[in-house]
Amino acid sequence: MNEVRTVPNQTLGEEVTGTDSYTTTEVVEKDGGTGFNIPANSQGVFISGILALLVAIVIFAFVVKTNRTFKNKFLGWYKEFLNFRSILIENILKFLYLFLSFFITFVSFTLIKESFIEFLSLLIVGNLALRILFELTLMIIIIWKNGSDLVKYTERLSNKFTKEEKEEVEEKKEEPPTPPTPPTSNKTDQFI
Repeated sequence: MNEVRTVPNQTLGEEVTGTDSYTTTEVVEKDGGTGFNIPANSQGVFISGILALLVAIVIFAFVVKTNRTFKNKFLGWYKEFLNFRSILIENILKFLYLFLSFFITFVSFTLIKESFIEFLSLLIVGNLALRILFELTLMIIIIWKNGSDLVKYTERLSNKFTKEEKEEVEEKKEEPPTPPTPPTSNKTDQFI
Protein backbone atom coordinates (compact mmCIF):
# COMPACT_ATOMS: atom_id res chain seq x y z
CA MET A 1 0.00 0.00 0.00
CA ASN A 2 1.03 3.58 -0.48
CA GLU A 3 1.29 6.14 2.29
CA VAL A 4 -0.33 9.55 1.90
CA ARG A 5 1.19 12.52 3.68
CA THR A 6 0.74 16.25 3.51
CA VAL A 7 3.79 18.45 2.89
CA PRO A 8 4.15 22.22 2.54
CA ASN A 9 3.92 23.57 -0.99
CA GLN A 10 6.87 25.76 -1.96
CA THR A 11 7.78 27.46 -5.18
CA LEU A 12 11.34 28.40 -6.02
CA GLY A 13 12.59 31.51 -4.26
CA GLU A 14 9.61 31.75 -1.95
CA GLU A 15 9.93 31.35 1.79
CA VAL A 16 7.32 29.52 3.74
CA THR A 17 6.41 31.40 6.89
CA GLY A 18 4.27 29.99 9.62
CA THR A 19 2.12 26.96 9.57
CA ASP A 20 -0.65 28.42 7.42
CA SER A 21 1.16 27.87 4.11
CA TYR A 22 -0.45 26.05 1.27
CA THR A 23 -0.23 22.30 1.50
CA THR A 24 -0.31 19.58 -1.09
CA THR A 25 -0.80 15.86 -0.87
CA GLU A 26 1.85 13.57 -2.26
CA VAL A 27 1.87 9.82 -2.46
CA VAL A 28 4.97 8.13 -1.15
CA GLU A 29 5.59 4.52 -2.08
CA LYS A 30 6.43 2.22 0.80
CA ASP A 31 9.04 0.29 -1.20
CA GLY A 32 11.49 3.16 -0.82
CA GLY A 33 10.32 5.10 -3.84
CA THR A 34 12.18 2.95 -6.35
CA GLY A 35 9.18 2.73 -8.63
CA PHE A 36 8.99 -1.07 -8.46
CA ASN A 37 5.74 -2.36 -7.10
CA ILE A 38 6.45 -5.16 -4.67
CA PRO A 39 3.51 -7.54 -4.34
CA ALA A 40 1.80 -7.24 -1.02
CA ASN A 41 1.67 -11.00 -0.73
CA SER A 42 5.25 -12.06 -1.39
CA GLN A 43 4.56 -15.32 0.43
CA GLY A 44 1.95 -16.14 -2.21
CA VAL A 45 4.48 -15.52 -4.94
CA PHE A 46 6.99 -17.80 -3.20
CA ILE A 47 4.40 -20.57 -2.75
CA SER A 48 3.33 -20.18 -6.39
CA GLY A 49 6.94 -20.59 -7.48
CA ILE A 50 7.37 -23.74 -5.40
CA LEU A 51 4.10 -25.22 -6.73
CA ALA A 52 5.06 -24.39 -10.33
CA LEU A 53 8.44 -26.08 -9.82
CA LEU A 54 6.81 -29.24 -8.41
CA VAL A 55 4.23 -29.46 -11.20
CA ALA A 56 6.94 -28.91 -13.83
CA ILE A 57 9.07 -31.70 -12.34
CA VAL A 58 6.12 -34.12 -12.24
CA ILE A 59 5.00 -33.38 -15.81
CA PHE A 60 8.58 -33.54 -17.08
CA ALA A 61 9.19 -36.88 -15.39
CA PHE A 62 5.89 -38.59 -16.18
CA VAL A 63 4.89 -37.06 -19.52
CA VAL A 64 7.89 -35.65 -21.36
CA LYS A 65 10.62 -38.17 -20.54
CA THR A 66 8.55 -41.34 -20.78
CA ASN A 67 8.82 -43.73 -23.70
CA ARG A 68 5.23 -44.84 -23.48
CA THR A 69 2.49 -43.74 -25.82
CA PHE A 70 -0.68 -42.38 -24.33
CA LYS A 71 -4.13 -43.65 -25.28
CA ASN A 72 -5.60 -40.32 -24.29
CA LYS A 73 -5.35 -38.05 -27.32
CA PHE A 74 -4.81 -34.95 -25.23
CA LEU A 75 -1.88 -36.48 -23.32
CA GLY A 76 -0.37 -37.68 -26.60
CA TRP A 77 -0.66 -34.21 -28.09
CA TYR A 78 0.65 -32.65 -24.89
CA LYS A 79 3.70 -34.91 -24.92
CA GLU A 80 4.43 -33.97 -28.55
CA PHE A 81 3.89 -30.31 -27.68
CA LEU A 82 6.29 -30.42 -24.72
CA ASN A 83 8.92 -32.35 -26.68
CA PHE A 84 8.85 -29.67 -29.41
CA ARG A 85 8.31 -32.29 -32.11
CA SER A 86 5.99 -29.90 -33.88
CA ILE A 87 6.94 -26.28 -34.17
CA LEU A 88 4.15 -23.75 -33.78
CA ILE A 89 6.23 -20.73 -34.67
CA GLU A 90 6.43 -21.74 -38.33
CA ASN A 91 2.69 -21.29 -38.80
CA ILE A 92 2.69 -18.16 -36.65
CA LEU A 93 5.46 -16.63 -38.77
CA LYS A 94 3.65 -17.48 -42.00
CA PHE A 95 0.48 -15.81 -40.74
CA LEU A 96 2.44 -12.82 -39.48
CA TYR A 97 4.14 -12.47 -42.86
CA LEU A 98 0.78 -12.44 -44.64
CA PHE A 99 -0.62 -9.89 -42.22
CA LEU A 100 2.40 -7.57 -42.42
CA SER A 101 2.71 -7.79 -46.19
CA PHE A 102 -0.93 -6.79 -46.64
CA PHE A 103 -0.52 -4.09 -44.01
CA ILE A 104 2.49 -2.61 -45.83
CA THR A 105 0.64 -2.82 -49.13
CA PHE A 106 -2.47 -1.07 -47.79
CA VAL A 107 -0.41 1.61 -46.03
CA SER A 108 1.51 2.24 -49.24
CA PHE A 109 -1.78 2.83 -51.07
CA THR A 110 -2.63 5.54 -48.54
CA LEU A 111 0.54 7.35 -49.63
CA ILE A 112 -0.39 7.42 -53.32
CA LYS A 113 -2.06 10.85 -53.02
CA GLU A 114 0.90 12.40 -51.24
CA SER A 115 3.79 11.03 -53.26
CA PHE A 116 3.87 8.43 -55.97
CA ILE A 117 7.55 7.72 -55.30
CA GLU A 118 6.90 7.06 -51.60
CA PHE A 119 4.03 4.79 -52.58
CA LEU A 120 6.20 2.73 -54.93
CA SER A 121 9.19 2.64 -52.59
CA LEU A 122 7.13 1.44 -49.63
CA LEU A 123 5.22 -1.03 -51.77
CA ILE A 124 8.32 -2.57 -53.36
CA VAL A 125 11.12 -2.04 -50.83
CA GLY A 126 8.92 -2.60 -47.79
CA ASN A 127 7.52 -5.90 -49.03
CA LEU A 128 10.94 -7.01 -50.31
CA ALA A 129 12.62 -6.26 -46.98
CA LEU A 130 9.82 -8.03 -45.12
CA ARG A 131 10.16 -11.07 -47.40
CA ILE A 132 13.94 -11.26 -46.86
CA LEU A 133 13.54 -10.95 -43.10
CA PHE A 134 10.94 -13.72 -42.92
CA GLU A 135 12.88 -15.98 -45.31
CA LEU A 136 15.94 -15.70 -43.09
CA THR A 137 13.86 -16.49 -40.04
CA LEU A 138 12.10 -19.43 -41.67
CA MET A 139 15.42 -20.72 -43.01
CA ILE A 140 16.51 -21.42 -39.44
CA ILE A 141 13.31 -23.37 -38.84
CA ILE A 142 13.72 -25.31 -42.10
CA ILE A 143 17.30 -26.24 -41.12
CA TRP A 144 15.99 -27.48 -37.79
CA LYS A 145 13.22 -29.51 -39.47
CA ASN A 146 15.65 -31.10 -41.93
CA GLY A 147 18.05 -31.95 -39.10
CA SER A 148 15.28 -33.53 -37.04
CA ASP A 149 14.05 -35.49 -40.07
CA LEU A 150 17.60 -36.74 -40.64
CA VAL A 151 17.85 -37.84 -37.01
CA LYS A 152 14.52 -39.67 -37.25
CA TYR A 153 15.59 -41.39 -40.47
CA THR A 154 18.94 -42.52 -39.07
CA GLU A 155 17.27 -43.78 -35.89
CA ARG A 156 14.80 -45.75 -37.98
CA LEU A 157 17.63 -47.23 -40.04
CA SER A 158 19.70 -48.11 -36.99
CA ASN A 159 16.70 -49.78 -35.35
CA LYS A 160 16.03 -51.73 -38.56
CA PHE A 161 19.61 -52.97 -38.82
CA THR A 162 19.80 -53.88 -35.17
CA LYS A 163 16.61 -55.94 -35.49
CA GLU A 164 17.98 -57.76 -38.53
CA GLU A 165 21.30 -58.35 -36.83
CA LYS A 166 19.54 -59.68 -33.74
CA GLU A 167 17.55 -62.10 -35.88
CA GLU A 168 20.71 -63.32 -37.58
CA VAL A 169 22.42 -63.87 -34.25
CA GLU A 170 19.39 -65.76 -32.91
CA GLU A 171 19.27 -67.97 -36.01
CA LYS A 172 22.95 -68.81 -35.61
CA LYS A 173 22.39 -69.71 -31.95
CA GLU A 174 19.55 -72.08 -32.81
CA GLU A 175 21.58 -74.08 -35.34
CA PRO A 176 24.29 -76.13 -33.67
CA PRO A 177 27.61 -75.74 -35.34
CA THR A 178 28.41 -78.60 -37.63
CA PRO A 179 31.81 -80.15 -37.17
CA PRO A 180 33.97 -80.19 -40.24
CA THR A 181 33.89 -83.49 -42.03
CA PRO A 182 37.19 -84.90 -43.24
CA PRO A 183 37.37 -85.62 -46.89
CA THR A 184 36.62 -89.19 -47.67
CA SER A 185 39.06 -90.54 -50.04
CA ASN A 186 39.89 -93.99 -50.95
CA LYS A 187 43.62 -94.49 -51.50
CA THR A 188 43.03 -97.09 -54.05
CA ASP A 189 40.90 -94.78 -56.13
CA GLN A 190 43.71 -92.30 -56.40
CA PHE A 191 45.83 -94.51 -58.57
CA ILE A 192 43.16 -95.46 -60.95
